Amino acid sequence: MIADTSYLLALINPDDTHHKAARRRYEEEGAPEVQLPVLAEALKVVNYTARRRHGPERASREERIALRTIMDTFRIHIVPVRDIDLVLSIYEKHPELSLVDACGVADARHTGGVYTFDRVQERLAKRL
Repeated sequence: MIADTSYLLALINPDDTHHKAARRRYEEEGAPEVQLPVLAEALKVVNYTARRRHGPERASREERIALRTIMDTFRIHIVPVRDIDLVLSIYEKHPELSLVDACGVADARHTGGVYTFDRVQERLAKRL
């Protein structure tokens, strides 16, 4: 399975409303595949949130801690975007998706699904 940003953020943040569900899925199914754009987006969210709350110095530190947690604690597998033409096609046809979400929907065809807490992305991944 491929993981999206919402799953990755829930997995590393004990205060996230989906944290328990993400941890349970991780413990049952193991480390997901994560595309580099998803990882970058998750780290950007961590940085942005910390910057707003604590300033730039702490934001940079928290982003790096999040990366180490994702890579060392959860041992995710970084994978390339497999079919960029399919990603672009999905992105053009579904304006409700971000480009990063379209990457996950496209790869769900190769991996058997997407770990997400985004209902729109989940619905489209199942339908396509």
